[in-house]
Amino acid sequence: MYKVFSSGGFDVVVGNPPYTEDKNYDHLDLKIIKARNKNDKNKSLLFNSRNCGNTHAYFTERSIKVLKNGGFFGFIVPLSLVSTDRMGSIREFIHNNSSEVKYFNFDDGAGKIFSGLEHCRATIVITRKDGRVDFVTTSKYHRWYTRDRPKLLKNLKTCKWKIIDTREIIPKIGTELEIEIIQKLNRKSEGKSIRDFIKTDGVKIWYHNAPQYWIHAHFEEYLPKTEYYEGYKEENTVKIPYELRATKISSHYKSLTFDERNAWIVCGLLNSSLFYWWFVVWSDGRDLLTQHITTFPIDLDNFPQDKEKQLRSLVKDLMESYEKNSNIKINLRSGGYVIKIKEIIPQKSKDIIDQIDEIFAEYFDFTTKEREFIRNFDITFRMKN
Repeated sequence: MYKVFSSGGFDVVVGNPPYTEDKNYDHLDLKIIKARNKNDKNKSLLFNSRNCGNTHAYFTERSIKVLKNGGFFGFIVPLSLVSTDRMGSIREFIHNNSSEVKYFNFDDGAGKIFSGLEHCRATIVITRKDGRVDFVTTSKYHRWYTRDRPKLLKNLKTCKWKIIDTREIIPKIGTELEIEIIQKLNRKSEGKSIRDFIKTDGVKIWYHNAPQYWIHAHFEEYLPKTEYYEGYKEENTVKIPYELRATKISSHYKSLTFDERNAWIVCGLLNSSLFYWWFVVWSDGRDLLTQHITTFPIDLDNFPQDKEKQLRSLVKDLMESYEKNSNIKINLRSGGYVIKIKEIIPQKSKDIIDQIDEIFAEYFDFTTKEREFIRNFDITFRMKN
């Protein structure tokens, strides 16, 4: 070991570190990790990433530190490395200590990086130690079927992303076309985003915050609610609940409030494939957070009146289509009572969603290729789930 460090450090560090949240970690180890510089309480003593809250960040930082200049580092870590705010300090460390950084991003849906493990959305991060990066290589959010696993690494889709802030979230994109779409959204919005149009009073839009292949949002009158019944009777093998106890909104539905005009635009947007793509690019692939909505770049004040009227009609049709094509589930509970759940199936309303996307494509001046990309984004998986 002395010879290794006397020559500058390791040539290569590779691995799959433990993914342990701070709350489950040994408190004595955490005390060392969290230690601050006595001369400057705002600086860490050992770990720049001390507030990331998960051991994979600490292992990443330590591994890069023990590399020699020009050495290579490679880890398989949770997708949170590139997609969550709390990992900002480890991204900052990586970007400030590397001349080359590559992020390859993978879902755990149809096919998995680790067979048998659930909920293991992953990033393979590869770096070369030396200097500071201005660009990183990032990849799309790869999804695949198990039968295609042997071809996965040969068919990775990547592109270069310019780093403005070393702590910033890294988008999961794999084409220059997607960079152009992001640029068009930003140019058209002129610095405005949905955040600028949220109200304390007005019309509520409810969105489901745990999407997989679709995002669905609703006006309150169309919001699917969970109904609780005293029991059920069976007629011709069909379970029919009786005596309604209560009606509740699922905890997975969250709301934002807008004035009446903007509510139609936002409701249309949240149900679009454009917004689903935006969610996939910037999220952890699992949780739709308020920030994913509020940071979407759009100037609602300048949204054309004729397009807003078109959206009104299409959104009404979509709400009715969701209602018509929903799937009713009857669940029997151990306490003897029954709950009735209305499951929304957006893929059955794809034709209306495509029309909504076309309105936003016209507004943002998308090319034919860009429109086709959004309309068909992850279509193989989305239409089968």
